[in-house]
Amino acid sequence: MNARWLNPRWQVLVLLALTAFCAALNWLKLGAFWGDGPRAWFEIYRASLGEIPYRDFTWPYPPLTLALLSSILHIFGATFPVAQITVDLLSLGCVLGVWTLARRLAPPLPAFAATLAFTLVGATNGGSFALFSLLVYTPAILVGGLGLLLAAIGLVDYIRTGLTFRTVVLLVSGGLVCCLSRPECAAAILLGIACLALIALRSTSPGPRMAKLKSVAAVAALLLGPSLCVYGFLIAWIGYRPLAEGITGYGLASLACPWWPTGFGVLGAGAALCAALAVLGILALLVRISSGKPIPWSGAGFWAIPLAAGGWLAYSALFFRELSEQQAIRQGPMAVAYFLITTNTFLLPIMWLCIAMFVLEGLGYLGGKRAGHSQDEQMLFVLLGLVFALSTRNLFNTVLSNATTTTPMLYPMLFAVLPLLVREAFGRWSGAARSGISSSDLQRLYVAVSVILCLYGGIRLVGFGVKEARKQYVRLNTGAGPVKLSDNGVSAEVYEFMQKSIEPGETFADVGYGGGVNFALHRSTPLYTTQFTAFRPTAQHRERDYSQLNSARTRFVIGQDPPIARYGTEFGCAFPRFVWKANGCRQCDNVSFPVMQLILDRYRIQAKFGDIAVYVNKSDGMPTARSMH
Repeated sequence: MNARWLNPRWQVLVLLALTAFCAALNWLKLGAFWGDGPRAWFEIYRASLGEIPYRDFTWPYPPLTLALLSSILHIFGATFPVAQITVDLLSLGCVLGVWTLARRLAPPLPAFAATLAFTLVGATNGGSFALFSLLVYTPAILVGGLGLLLAAIGLVDYIRTGLTFRTVVLLVSGGLVCCLSRPECAAAILLGIACLALIALRSTSPGPRMAKLKSVAAVAALLLGPSLCVYGFLIAWIGYRPLAEGITGYGLASLACPWWPTGFGVLGAGAALCAALAVLGILALLVRISSGKPIPWSGAGFWAIPLAAGGWLAYSALFFRELSEQQAIRQGPMAVAYFLITTNTFLLPIMWLCIAMFVLEGLGYLGGKRAGHSQDEQMLFVLLGLVFALSTRNLFNTVLSNATTTTPMLYPMLFAVLPLLVREAFGRWSGAARSGISSSDLQRLYVAVSVILCLYGGIRLVGFGVKEARKQYVRLNTGAGPVKLSDNGVSAEVYEFMQKSIEPGETFADVGYGGGVNFALHRSTPLYTTQFTAFRPTAQHRERDYSQLNSARTRFVIGQDPPIARYGTEFGCAFPRFVWKANGCRQCDNVSFPVMQLILDRYRIQAKFGDIAVYVNKSDGMPTARSMH
């Protein structure tokens, strides 16, 4: 490759051009007014009106994202273009953060390739960790990802240079954003500090051990101190219980214990490790072939590749079949191809390789066998600690699936760490074979990894283009600016119906896992709760929604027919048993939402648009219901 393209300035220019392309590719695409993205933007809009999260409406995350984005909407206007530009800037920050961290861990070529792959995967992800998209399931994940990258860069710089002014700025800003954005980010920070302390305890470098531990304590204070002050202020203002209920997802955090193994989860972990070992073996073969060495046809390492790949394929077939039955996804070659290029399929082996190496490194430190470690090994150990803490949220199952998956918060870290991870894992692989890795072999390894990353990113982009070409987006001009919808006109028709029916300043409720119509019409809601599925709100919260809707005399409610509310999910925690798959909360089906019964008693369907029904108060006297689809 031309050395010009390894120059940081050229790489930044390419990344800026790529992000502009990805932003244009996703510009104003909301899809529908219901789902995670619209609901999150409606919550942010409510905060921009002056409503207080946790007190006036539900917000299932720490407060920073809401405070930041609601201020932007309040200043520049609560419109879809403003929201889109905000997401684009946050996404650009994550891209540059991955690039900056990766360059500290690996040469320019693999670092640049990892960033390109991260950008293309994020821009084509849809939901979860979606870059440049209004469909990101919550902007908190972008803010948290950016904070995590800043903290990781600060920790790497601390290991290299100690506490300099730049390191202090990175640690303070990264820790503050992390701890005030996502709970799992705070857990990652805590484990990262613990890793630093363990390194200091086992260090044989010159200097007293107590001084090293004091330095680690200073790092901990920089990472945690500012956010603890903010949380102290919030507790004094709002109260501990409302804040704690929000940050823990209104009971959602208690639905599953992903760190407790189930049979299906252990099988998934084993299959992911098999895939990681198979890829390492393939990389070893590629390096060997490119260096002119003969292929070891009879070696145990060669035959381990198909065996490991076979274990991964067997689990993938089993998981795909279950996924097909559970979500009624299409069968056939295209469905299999889509499954194979999904983000989880690609990143899950990387996650479990990180976990395995972290456990091995940790045991080495605890056993006193890692005293002579290099700076690269220290950095890898701390970064793997961050990955391990983040992964525990989805380690063996989730609140939505019995399968182990990669939590979206891991995406930026996994791509940034990947080149260093592969180098260290490959070195262990070569060391096991009693042959060190030469500089030329290392260069070949980096080239192979870079090619794989670029190919995967390109395939994802092509797949996204094919998928998007099948959608028919309709541009709708709303009170919150233009937006692109692709739900066969349902959102547009609901919006037009509500626009004609409501009076100036009138509010209405959306209990259909939405809020996009409220955002588009700049109308709030009389309800406290913004999500009526998966959460486990207390009886007090459920009664509050009933009383608020009852007293508000709201004319219109948007929802399904009949209105749907589910307490908890069908997946749960098997602790302390070891079972093949965990069962959900058996008592959850018996928990009722009084507000839903109030809707059935006091409201009647005025119009239906696909699966969406618009209810009107029976005392309103409007014409009878009509079906639009």
